Amino acid sequence: MNSSSSEDDNSQEASQSRGGPARLQTIRENLQGWVIGHTSSWASAAFISLNFKDTLRADAGTFTGLTEQIARREIELFGKRVDRAVYGRLVQRFNRRVRRIPFLERGQDRGWHAHILMEPPDGMAEVRFLQIAKTAWAESPWSTNLHNRVADDGASGYLTKERSKSELEAWTDTIVVEAIVVDTK
Repeated sequence: MNSSSSEDDNSQEASQSRGGPARLQTIRENLQGWVIGHTSSWASAAFISLNFKDTLRADAGTFTGLTEQIARREIELFGKRVDRAVYGRLVQRFNRRVRRIPFLERGQDRGWHAHILMEPPDGMAEVRFLQIAKTAWAESPWSTNLHNRVADDGASGYLTKERSKSELEAWTDTIVVEAIVVDTK
């Protein structure tokens, strides 16, 4: 068997394990609708991409590889650091949080990375908010860089694209549920 037919078989198996193309499209459309429904009332949006290191060197000289669980936890911690930098003690006292919807991706062409749609607080300049986000991401030992993307009407489509999701067990696992914040005080 040649490699191209092997790759075709793998992509067909992945598509079938996800419920087939029609079901996948339905899930994608529903998820896009959900994202649009929650973000349409936001005053503004920041669309941020976070890139992860593949490995870290421990103090003992051994290497630790990045796993999906570690990446999910780092996204959650990133959100908490942004909340604390923006709202200070109001996070703890009144549960003030920055609204966000994060997606985790990993594909054959790219390592682990995340795309997060966030609502900057009213009255805060976009430049200031992005600086807070960059600082919060830089605190992670797994961070490499942060990219600011254009948060336009196509952002929900980009978040739910199929490319770069092939390495996850189920396509719907790409949304980082534990780090979503859509309701705030």
